[in-house]
Amino acid sequence: MNDKILKLTRKWWFYLIIVILNLAIPPIATNNFKIEDAGSIINTTLRYSLSITSWEPFAIPFQIIFIAVILLLFISKVKYFIQKYFALFIGFTYLLYTIGQNIALTEKYGVSIITINIIMFLFVAYSWFVEFKEQKNKYTFGNWKIKYIWLVVLSIIAFWAPIDYSSAPMVDLHLKYFITSGSALAFCLTTPLLLTIMTLNIPHINIFTYRITALIGFIIGIYNMMLFGHPELFWLAIMHIPLITVSFFSLINSYRVEKKYNLY
Repeated sequence: MNDKILKLTRKWWFYLIIVILNLAIPPIATNNFKIEDAGSIINTTLRYSLSITSWEPFAIPFQIIFIAVILLLFISKVKYFIQKYFALFIGFTYLLYTIGQNIALTEKYGVSIITINIIMFLFVAYSWFVEFKEQKNKYTFGNWKIKYIWLVVLSIIAFWAPIDYSSAPMVDLHLKYFITSGSALAFCLTTPLLLTIMTLNIPHINIFTYRITALIGFIIGIYNMMLFGHPELFWLAIMHIPLITVSFFSLINSYRVEKKYNLY
């Protein structure tokens, strides 16, 4: 099945279908649902998502766990154990994003769900569960090259997410945000890091996981560029530039390396 999906991603009409689905599948709300209010439902869901309203007590502990797991990939004595279960951990992390960032409970709309995001995030989670089963990713970081330094810088900035939300979002270059930003519970802020890690391990990667993660990351990145239309959210929009740029590069790169290294 995964091979068939991978073959589909080489067809131009596959991306046309993705665009149509994004335009055709509306959000869901249990109260006051009107199709003409779809934009409002989506914005409300994102603003009051479970990860923001209910998961804050778990943000710092999960942030520490996430950082520890990433760092353990570089420690030779435990890296092979971590490597074996890394994809499983990331797959469940994307399931957390699916639920936490796309479902909200508000007085106006009741339970509201961004349906298309649920589908896309689940697709990414599935791709990482596929990698857990196939065990193609090898975290040797043998593909480190100076030309990839921009990927590393952007992904670190995204994960750092140095934004002060005490009033209007403003940049605040304090190192505390590596722990307190809650980025580990955010699709947009962790995906660039995961794609960069995979890029630095080419050709020993699961090309299916790489491409699907990059594709959905790029789509979500496009959506977040709309934040530039709101001056008060300028710095929040800036924090999403790593997502769209790293995802776009990784998506294009997935076709190049697939052909070069026969990663079928």
